[in-house]
Amino acid sequence: MGVSKVEQLHDNIEALNVRLSPDHLDMLDKVSAPTQKMLYSLFTPQLRQHAVFGGSQVRSWAG
Repeated sequence: MGVSKVEQLHDNIEALNVRLSPDHLDMLDKVSAPTQKMLYSLFTPQLRQHAVFGGSQVRSWAG
């Protein structure tokens, strides 16, 4: 736990009782979400559609 005093141990144990609301958890998820690296964004449906069809809208055949 990285404590050097008994009081720090008690504080850490007491911190286990902290409860966050769903709104707080959502906010923390949003601000801590990793940014996409350049190559990973190439696999999004929009970029894949643009790479394959050059931005043209293509309808699929009814099977």
